[in-house]
Amino acid sequence: MNWLTQVFESVRKYIERGRLKPRRTVSNSERIISSILLLGLLLVALWVVFKGQSYDESLYALSESGFATYGSAKVKLQFPETIADGWKRGKVESYTADNLYEKINGRAELYISYDVVGLTCTSYRQANKDGDEKFIDVFVYDMGAPENAFGIYSYERVAGIGKPVKLGNDGYQAAGSIYFWKGKWYVQVVVPFEDDAMKHACEAIAKAIDTQLQGEPVSIWGLKVLSKDGLIQDSITYIKRKAFGYDFLSEVYTAQYRYAGKTLKAFVSRCSSAESARAKLSKWKNTLRKYGKVVSEKPSKGEPQFVGKVGDRFTVVFCKGSLLGGVIEASDLKIAEEFAKSLFDKLRQ
Repeated sequence: MNWLTQVFESVRKYIERGRLKPRRTVSNSERIISSILLLGLLLVALWVVFKGQSYDESLYALSESGFATYGSAKVKLQFPETIADGWKRGKVESYTADNLYEKINGRAELYISYDVVGLTCTSYRQANKDGDEKFIDVFVYDMGAPENAFGIYSYERVAGIGKPVKLGNDGYQAAGSIYFWKGKWYVQVVVPFEDDAMKHACEAIAKAIDTQLQGEPVSIWGLKVLSKDGLIQDSITYIKRKAFGYDFLSEVYTAQYRYAGKTLKAFVSRCSSAESARAKLSKWKNTLRKYGKVVSEKPSKGEPQFVGKVGDRFTVVFCKGSLLGGVIEASDLKIAEEFAKSLFDKLRQ
């Protein structure tokens, strides 16, 4: 309480110096007014404490409508209010790229890197006689363009996991949850565990959403240009930005292949021109020298090509007109060069 003592001491000195003249008496009216003010402050404090401990659902309520608005464009998407076997829909929430982190913190940056426009989501709940509850979470992402929707779908999918489902342009079911993309949309219907009841409810919700989403037949460039010979199913992935950690590599398609008893990772990117492709190859080569070494720089059929090594892994990069392609992180140099040559020959611009 030293500070309080200092305050009183300062006041005492002001009084002694005549700078502050204390009043010796206080009138009855002043006492009454002071009491009223103190009582008012006490009532306000009690009200604040009471409101802070009380939950007012209306303050946090979201629109029950399944309509979501992104900017000035209204996207009509109606989630079923109920599903068979007692599943009931909860609040419908909508987010934009600016506040997506509030819903999927830790993953929002990935979606933003694919130019996500917005998210509409909700949850379904089923309560049993014992009071236990089951939940199904539904996420519908507007990715702005089919390439972005395929990109985030392919990036999050693990090749060989799940079974195909006939939804959207492509989809699969894994551990009871369903994932699919359709046009510019990426849909997730997620369950915490798999059982028959949840599986059926999950399928019903996914089908209801699929029928509402607009999506014309879509042609994804990377799915057409990469060879199907030896291609591991569902391994093609679209990386929109900073492929392999390089700022200068964007809009890259990767795929895994089985070749000569090895699993190899190939890539291809369509550049704006042949000059742009050559410039990126040169920048890649110079960057690789900082962390590894360039093993060789032998042209392939008149096009620039180099082989690099970082640690015990090899990378083969080549140009073919405006295409930049090759093999990365291969364990066997000879096999990597052979496969890169095969990939070069099969690529069509």
